[in-house]
Amino acid sequence: MAITSDQYPPAIIIRLKRQTRGLIKKQAIPLPQTEHKQFYIAGVIQIQQIRDYNEPEISASDPEGYRVLISQGKEVVQGLDFYFRGQRLFFLHAFSGAKLGEFVEALNAIEEKYRHKRGKQKICFVEFLHAEQTYLSVFTDLGLSFYTYRDHQLKKTSNAQIKKKLFKLQSNLQPLASIDKL
Repeated sequence: MAITSDQYPPAIIIRLKRQTRGLIKKQAIPLPQTEHKQFYIAGVIQIQQIRDYNEPEISASDPEGYRVLISQGKEVVQGLDFYFRGQRLFFLHAFSGAKLGEFVEALNAIEEKYRHKRGKQKICFVEFLHAEQTYLSVFTDLGLSFYTYRDHQLKKTSNAQIKKKLFKLQSNLQPLASIDKL
């Protein structure tokens, strides 16, 4: 995986490394015990969160957070999500297993697709409530492209298709009943 941290500000990378190291030392995240004692940051990618389903907006410069992938040996074993609150980065959650495997497969598929293209590419994980598949965006010199990854297949999608999906999700959400009515 060639997703490197050299495309992000050094101050962000230093903060992510420091917080990741602290989580590992405190044993705050579950890591598998193998013969490899060293952990490495295999990749860092931006997280864009879609909050408003009516007008989804994704920008290349202002991420809501960063996803850090931790490897042990040659295998990615843990994903950590850090989000901004103001200017500070906070650890939100860790994930592993099938969800992590699918995410790494999606990144590898994107990397393969853009391997022979010239110019810089910036990959972003697109997150929204109730997403049942992995959504990624790729910023290039030519513009913005969206992809979905499901069942080991990478598919290009459009902003209009994502809006349609979000509208459908929003219409299916039911408001919570008040406690008084129960």
